[in-house]
Amino acid sequence: MANEIQEICRISEMLKRSQNKRKLAPVNFRQRVFILTRNDISYYEGTKEKQGKEKGRINFSNIKVVEEVDDSALEKPNGIQISYDDYTLYFFASTKQEQKEWLSDLQIACKNNVTLQNRFHSGVHNTKWWTCCEQKHMGAPGCKDSFKHRVQPVAQPPTPRIAPNNSSSLPTHALRQQGPANGQLGAKQRGYHSTNAVTHNHLPNPATSMSLQTSPALTQPHQLNRSHLPLPRPPPVVPKKEDLIVIAKFDYEPMEEVDIPLVRGDEYTIIDNSREYWWKARNKYGNVGYIPSNYVEEKSKFASGLEKFEWYSGKWNRQRTEQELKAEGKEGCFMVRNSSTKGLYTLSVLTKAMMHGRDDSVSHYHIKQTAENQYYVSEKHCFNSIPELIEYHQHNSGGLVTRLRNPPGHIPPTTAGLGSGTQEVSWKDLTILREIGSGQFGVVKLGKTKKQNRFVAVKIMRENAMSEEDFIDEAKVMTQLQHENLVQLYGVCKNPLCIITEYMSKGCLLFHIRRHQELLHEPHILLDMAIQICSALAYLERKKFIHRDLAARNCLVGERNTVKVADFGLTRYVLDDEYTSTGTKFPIKWAPPEVLHFTKFSSKSDVWAYGILLWEIFSGGKTPYPQMNNVEVVDQVTRQQYRMEQPAMCPSSMYSVMYYCWHEKPEKRPSFADLMQLLTQLQDQESTDFVQ
Repeated sequence: MANEIQEICRISEMLKRSQNKRKLAPVNFRQRVFILTRNDISYYEGTKEKQGKEKGRINFSNIKVVEEVDDSALEKPNGIQISYDDYTLYFFASTKQEQKEWLSDLQIACKNNVTLQNRFHSGVHNTKWWTCCEQKHMGAPGCKDSFKHRVQPVAQPPTPRIAPNNSSSLPTHALRQQGPANGQLGAKQRGYHSTNAVTHNHLPNPATSMSLQTSPALTQPHQLNRSHLPLPRPPPVVPKKEDLIVIAKFDYEPMEEVDIPLVRGDEYTIIDNSREYWWKARNKYGNVGYIPSNYVEEKSKFASGLEKFEWYSGKWNRQRTEQELKAEGKEGCFMVRNSSTKGLYTLSVLTKAMMHGRDDSVSHYHIKQTAENQYYVSEKHCFNSIPELIEYHQHNSGGLVTRLRNPPGHIPPTTAGLGSGTQEVSWKDLTILREIGSGQFGVVKLGKTKKQNRFVAVKIMRENAMSEEDFIDEAKVMTQLQHENLVQLYGVCKNPLCIITEYMSKGCLLFHIRRHQELLHEPHILLDMAIQICSALAYLERKKFIHRDLAARNCLVGERNTVKVADFGLTRYVLDDEYTSTGTKFPIKWAPPEVLHFTKFSSKSDVWAYGILLWEIFSGGKTPYPQMNNVEVVDQVTRQQYRMEQPAMCPSSMYSVMYYCWHEKPEKRPSFADLMQLLTQLQDQESTDFVQ
C-alpha cells in the first residue's frame, strides 16, 4: 500500500506526539505532514510543499477509536486521537476548524469498522491514571461514548423494486456501482507540490455511499423496471466562499523564491490561510506566493479607514505613544491614535526641549467634530476628513504647539522563520561577526544571514550540553511561536548545534536596568516593560507552552524600550545534572515551592517566576533574596512562607501584583491573562504611582 499512488483527500502540517513504541524513548512533540487518502492516514517529515521521509501509516480498517482529546490532557489544544492495534496516535491541529474537519473525515471513513470501540478515554494515561476519569489501569474501559453512539444512523435509500416481466435484462456487472481501482483517482503522488490541487470530497458520503450490490435481489440477472429506481440525491448547494482580502500594514521583501513582496497599503487576495504564520496570496498583478500573516490585516477590520496611513496607530495608548515619539526625538514628530473616549481620536505631537537638561514634551489634542461632522483641533480650521486635517497642519501649526512633520518610523514585526519554508539553516548561509554574550547553554555571537542580509543572534551550544535530536525537532515547532514580545526563533544549525534567533540590540534586560538606574524614577516605563513581558507569557499560556526559566536575564531589550522574552523551553533539553532541581545551577531563587519539592512545572510556576522578575525590574536589577543563599531560600520560602519585601522605589500597587504571584498554592495564583488585565488597568489609571 505504501508504494501505491493514491489520491490525497486532505493534507495538513500538525503537531504529533511520540507514540513511545520503545519503552525508554522520551515523550516529545514533532511537526509532521499528515496526509489522508481513501484508505489510510500517513505522516511525513518536511512540509506540505516538500514532504520528506514517511514516518508512519495507519490503515482505516485497523482503527478502533478516532476522537477528540481534552485540551488539558497534554496541555495542547485541538487534539485528535487514533487508537489502532496496540498503540494510540495523538496529533494536534492548528485551529478548532481544522480539528473538526479532520475528525469528520476520519470518522466517516471508519464508521463501518467492526473494530470500533463503543467507549473511549478523552484524556491520556499518565502512568498513574487516566486524566479524564482517574481510573488507574491503562486497560480500563472508556468513560465516554464513541462517535458511533453520538450520531443518528443515516437513512438508506429504498431497495429498488424488480419488474419480472420486463423484456430488457441487465447483466450483473452493470448493476454494480463502478469506480476506479483504489489509488488511481487522479493519480496524484504523495510528493506533489501544489496545495491547490488538494481536494476534500473523496471520502465516502454516509448518505450516498451504499452500492447497488448491497441488495441481494440485484446480484442476479433479473429484469429491472427502471421507473422504480430511486432518484439520485442532488448534491448539496455549497455557498461560494467570499475571497479574503487583506491590506499590507508593512513593506516586506521576499526572503525565498516562493514568497512575494508586500507594499504598505496595497490589497492582496488570500488563497490559502491554513498555515498560521505564512499565507498564500495573490497581488494586484496576479503574482502568487507566500506572505507573513502578521504583516497584513483583514480589509473588513479597517473600520476607520485610517489604518493605511503611517501616522495612525489605533492600538497605542498614551504611554506607548509618548515613548515612541520621545524615542524618535524629532521636532513635530506626531501620531494619531484612538482616544480613551470611545469613538474619538487623539493627535499627539512632540516638541523638543528649548533648554539643555530638560526633557522633550508630548502634547495631546482631541480631534473633535462639529455638528456638520467636520473635524478640527482648532475651531478656526475645520475639515471634511482627518487626513485633510493632518495635511493642513503639516504645513501650518494652526493653533498647535508646533507644525506636524513626520510620524515615527515603524519597526516591522519579525517573521516566523527566515522565509515561508526555512527551519534549518546552513552554516554556509551565515556570516559570524563577533561574540556578544554567553550563558549556561553556550556562547552567543552576532551574525548576519547572507541571503536575507539580516542581523541575527547565533547561540552556539556547548558540546553535549543538550539532547540535540529532540531539541531540533522541538525547535521546528518553536519557530511557529510568534508574538511581538517573544524573541523570534528563526531556525537551527547542526554540527555544531546552534540556535538562530532575532537580534536585540540593547541586550539583556537585567544589565539594561542595572545600567539605567534612572528608570526607577520613571515607573511608567518599567510598568510598560512588565506588560510587554506579561503579554508574551499570556500568549505562551494560550499555546500551552511553559517557559521554565523566566527571569530578567532571559529577557532582551531592543529599540524604543521594546522587551522580548527569550530562551523559552530550552531547559527541558539540558543534559547537565547540575541543572536539575537539586543542582547548583538550578535557578532556585525564581522557583516556587512545588518546583523545589516535586519538580512540578506549569504555567503557574511561570507566574511565580514572573513575580520574582517584577521584583528584579522594580528593584533596579538586584539579585532576589539578596541576604540569603540557595539553601536558606528553600527553607524560608517552603517552610516559613517568607516573601520578599517591597523594593524602596516600587509603587505599592506593583508590589501587590508581585505578592499575588507568590501564593503558596499554584491554583490560587493568577493566570497571565488575569495579570494582563490587572496591569493594563494600572497603566490606564491616572494614578500618582505611575503618572509623573
